[in-house]
Amino acid sequence: MMPVGVRGMTRQQRFAAFLAVAEITDRLSPEDLAASPHVIERERKDAVPTLAALARVVTVLACRGQRWGPGGSIGFEIATGAAAATPSSDLDLILRQDRRLGPDEAVDLRAALAEAAAPARVDVLLEKVGGPFRCHPSGTTGATGIERL
Repeated sequence: MMPVGVRGMTRQQRFAAFLAVAEITDRLSPEDLAASPHVIERERKDAVPTLAALARVVTVLACRGQRWGPGGSIGFEIATGAAAATPSSDLDLILRQDRRLGPDEAVDLRAALAEAAAPARVDVLLEKVGGPFRCHPSGTTGATGIERL
């Protein structure tokens, strides 16, 4: 069985479920979404700052050679074409790491992403072999801003 999330147009329309692997007909990873030739209408980018921020963080992540993709409402919107993000949505990013980031490197990455995404908020989940980590704005969790999940 595979955990899946069923999502409606609003935050209140979410449902966690399980689906037999044999029943899955298609799958898109966050990396697939980042590489997809999605087109976001200018009106949507104007209405939802996070959609505009997505294009700006691409250059930060590409320069660092990151494997990444969007999650949350932005990932859902790109995957389905259904408007799910709102003006207050944050930009959920999933970064896959083959190695552990040093504390300074993690803080620098978080700061570069926050600057590129502004005025939208960015939420970074670092995934590595040892498990996922959340990267917080400097000073909010420990000395490095990194929290093991």
